[in-house]
Amino acid sequence: MKKIISMAVCAGIIGWAGQAAATPYSPADCQIETFFVEYTGEGNTVWFNKHNTSYTWVFDLDKDPLYSAWDGENYGAPVDINAEDTIVSADLGISFFDDCDKKIKEYAKLKVDGDTFFKKKEIDTNDFFNYDVLSSVLDDHKLTVTVKRISGDFGVSYVGLGGTFINEVAPVPEPTTMLLFGTGLAGLAAVGRRKTKK
Repeated sequence: MKKIISMAVCAGIIGWAGQAAATPYSPADCQIETFFVEYTGEGNTVWFNKHNTSYTWVFDLDKDPLYSAWDGENYGAPVDINAEDTIVSADLGISFFDDCDKKIKEYAKLKVDGDTFFKKKEIDTNDFFNYDVLSSVLDDHKLTVTVKRISGDFGVSYVGLGGTFINEVAPVPEPTTMLLFGTGLAGLAAVGRRKTKK
């Protein structure tokens, strides 16, 4: 009877330790971080005219160089998003400008991941658009942005993607969990050794 009780206690300790190690970690074990990436900026303007009618930018948050912030001049610290991380928010910013030709009106079409955001939008001197694109990047962490010229000459001076993500921290077994697990194994070994001696 003592052997059965001893084995049950040892198995219970091992099971309890395993349960503690397998318990899902709380939100305190992960942290929300910001990310930012841009594909155009000063000196990288994409110009649209009859020779260049369409351009596509492809964001891949798992591979692109990402930063914690951008203040208009400087980037923040580098950040890394992995496939298991969860995107919490994502906003696409895109800045158009025209060549101030009063005779010809500029019109553009914008598609994001195959969805048309506008079909024929007139581009004024400086137009900045901001769109929530969380649903597009949530699953694959990728975003495809395509601008197509409908008429006139205009430029895109900025295309950027920013937001927040949950940086998943791998759970580390606590010392107490490891102690319980070790104690349970030692107890089972002792019971097994006693049994083989008899």
